[in-house]
Amino acid sequence: VIVDVVAPQAGLSANALTFGSVGAEGASLREVALRNIGRVPLEVSSVVIDGNDATSFSVDASDCVGKLTVSSECSIKVSFRPAASGVKTASLAIRTDAEKELQVALSGAGSTGTLSITRGGSGAGVIASSPAGIDCGDDCTESFAIGTNVTLTATAASDSTFSGWGGACLGNGVCSVSMNAAKTVTAAFTVKKLQLA
Repeated sequence: VIVDVVAPQAGLSANALTFGSVGAEGASLREVALRNIGRVPLEVSSVVIDGNDATSFSVDASDCVGKLTVSSECSIKVSFRPAASGVKTASLAIRTDAEKELQVALSGAGSTGTLSITRGGSGAGVIASSPAGIDCGDDCTESFAIGTNVTLTATAASDSTFSGWGGACLGNGVCSVSMNAAKTVTAAFTVKKLQLA
């Protein structure tokens, strides 16, 4: 007597998803298909993201709830939204009633944003940043990690006054720029009027 034991079997359309370079307020979406490649229905028990950078990724497996009939497939959507710059990796773990857990490697990078300062007006002065990097005078362009809040301070030369910000900052107080993309800030200085006695 030969007994044909039929076990559930699952397959994936990809074993890795690469998201490329993404800014902090941007997001990138990829999909992977889970397929029932066996001869009996396939039960999906959980779809989770594991790893050190798991919080940079999110998953929507609502299309894969319950049983997959024979030869059918469902779509698992993975979003990448990095909170900081640098390479991010994690793993998508798909658990079913098939014998083996399925894994999809996830990778992407949080990008940096360039902050550029332009000085204008009839006067002179310097702009400094915190965190350090901009010292404009000389260094008026700097790359900062996505998600960084950069504070700019303008100091007028002795014969000038600071008259205000333009571009990514407005007003004439301290300028705070959230680096979620490339930004440009203009700082205007005005020559002081001479007082005649």
